[in-house]
Amino acid sequence: KISLNTHELVDYALALFKHTDIKTSKAVTEFLFNRFKFFLKDQFKPNLIEAVLATSSGNFYSDFNKLICLTNFINSKEGNETFLSIKRILSLLEPVKKFSTLDKKLFNTHEKNLYAALTQAKTEVQQSITKENFEATLKIFNQLAKKIDVFFDKVLIMDDDHTIRANRISLLQEVGKPFLRFADFSHIDL
Repeated sequence: KISLNTHELVDYALALFKHTDIKTSKAVTEFLFNRFKFFLKDQFKPNLIEAVLATSSGNFYSDFNKLICLTNFINSKEGNETFLSIKRILSLLEPVKKFSTLDKKLFNTHEKNLYAALTQAKTEVQQSITKENFEATLKIFNQLAKKIDVFFDKVLIMDDDHTIRANRISLLQEVGKPFLRFADFSHIDL
């Protein structure tokens, strides 16, 4: 239950021995991460472990707490609904290799509403993750997911107009970014 950064700890330990080789630092850190994964496998689903560790800052205590919150959230009704919204975005973005620049001038009302919700969510997610209040982060995701669902109900993403379609896909790419601050949800299957 000690909150510290593994990367910084390894670098500090190696510096004490006047050993600053980047390869060694990476090897030791990778070893520690593998041991941590092994420790976690009896308590959490492997795909949740991969999702959280894919975005890890190197603080194992923080990652452990994220896993507890994510497990509880995914197993709840609202968590499952939120996850489905996230997966919907990810499935649309997966085949897209190149994204265009987001042009807010092309937004219709529903796009403006989603972008406003996204802007608010980004700020709130930043604050909750900084404070390591992961339950609050997941509640923010749930609120954003509701806006995403309304957006999908009202807007045709694959519009015939290539410019509008590209802009909508870029908007969804932006919407996906706050989720990646917490975990890489592409690793999770329910």
